[in-house]
Amino acid sequence: PITQAPPQAAPSYYVVTDYSGAQSLESARSAVGDAYVRNFSSGTRIQMGAFSQESSARSLVNQLQGQGIPAQVISP
Repeated sequence: PITQAPPQAAPSYYVVTDYSGAQSLESARSAVGDAYVRNFSSGTRIQMGAFSQESSARSLVNQLQGQGIPAQVISP
């Protein structure tokens, strides 16, 4: 029989930083290699991560801020 993994909760907490051009994306990718530009209702941001738990998102924000990247959690 085929067993399926339980469905994962959809991410509802996004770790983002401001997007101000190629340099900001390059800086973000130096910390998180798969960071990418995404349009949110609040504007264009660089998404650094997506989490189903706020505590996980806050943990990444703390790590990024420790590296000098002004990250924040949003919940669109």
